[in-house]
Amino acid sequence: MGYCSFDGTPFATTGLIWTEATGVQDINQYLADNGVFVDPNFTIQGINAMTPDGTQIFGYGQMLTPPNTRKAFRITIPFNNVAVPPPAQHARLELEAPRPNPSSSATRIDFALTFPSSADLSIYDTAGRRVSTLVHAALPAGRNSATWDGRDASGRAVPAGVYLARLVTPQGTRSRTVVRVN
Repeated sequence: MGYCSFDGTPFATTGLIWTEATGVQDINQYLADNGVFVDPNFTIQGINAMTPDGTQIFGYGQMLTPPNTRKAFRITIPFNNVAVPPPAQHARLELEAPRPNPSSSATRIDFALTFPSSADLSIYDTAGRRVSTLVHAALPAGRNSATWDGRDASGRAVPAGVYLARLVTPQGTRSRTVVRVN
């Protein structure tokens, strides 16, 4: 969003908008393409903000007829007309609480991926040292689970205490506390 001044006067400016779908476009043309027509006696001079879904535009302009009043505006575009594509869905990464927790036997850890991706689910001690790797693979989208039997990478039983299950993917990192009891 922005504006362009052709000769520095308030009457020779135009608002501009860029979207992935349309590229750079005069704001009046963009609005007309979306079913909104601006009073021809009003010039849009600046655009300050637009909602992420493209349905509201905020800015200022000036009347071209005396007394040449300057005005702030909010234009609302019906969503079904918007030339801006809706925002992309953000990847949701879920790591559920381990079950059972605390545990003296195996602990199940469920997690969900929004998109197929690489995933690393590991257990760490309170000093931040990796104790065991439960998952290190490319996984499909959807629900997944792993089980920790309370052993380290060498197969030895870990002492009772607090551990951290950490899931790392390209979409982010999630952690949950795991308590081991004897």
